[in-house]
This record gives sequence, structure tokens and C-alpha cells, in this order.
Amino acid sequence: MTSSVRGRSGWCRWPRAACPTSPAPTVTPPDFDYDRELLDTLRAGRGRSWRISAEELDKRGNIELRTWITLLGAVGDVRAEGHCYEPSWHHGNAVVEWPL
Repeated sequence: MTSSVRGRSGWCRWPRAACPTSPAPTVTPPDFDYDRELLDTLRAGRGRSWRISAEELDKRGNIELRTWITLLGAVGDVRAEGHCYEPSWHHGNAVVEWPL
């Protein structure tokens, strides 16, 4: 029997106000290079070596990755299989599987 854990996440960069009195929000541009570096780390089975603070996640617009942090605590340093990564103008989508 084979088991696996699958993760799918849209790494969004939601609009942020330029200043509290500004009526028009600005958009934090996606950091696709960071996303790809993280996927490479997961594919190499080094998930536990990934360290990032909550403030840095927010700054990069990757707060959705908090669920992945929880998942990495469960699977440890298992090599991930990255099935796809698709960037768009406002976020990147990834589908990753950890065979257990």
C-alpha cells in the first residue's frame, strides 16, 4: 500500500493599501523566484531547513504557505514531487505531493 500527502496552494499576493488614507490599493508583485526556490527545497527533501517568519511570509505575500508549514511538520524531510507550478499576474499555483 502506498500513502501520500498532497498539497495545492495558490500563493496569492492580495492588494495592499499604499497608505491608510489612500483610496486606491497597490498590489504586491509576485515573487516567483522565491516560489521556485521553495519548490526546489521541497523537491530536494529539505523542507525542515526552510525557515521564514510570519512577518516575512506577509511581506512576500505568501501567507497561504502557513498551511504548508504545518504539513512539513508532519511529513518531515520527505522528497516532494512537484507536479506543476503556474504563475499568473497576481499569484502562483503549485501542486505538490509527498509520497510516504
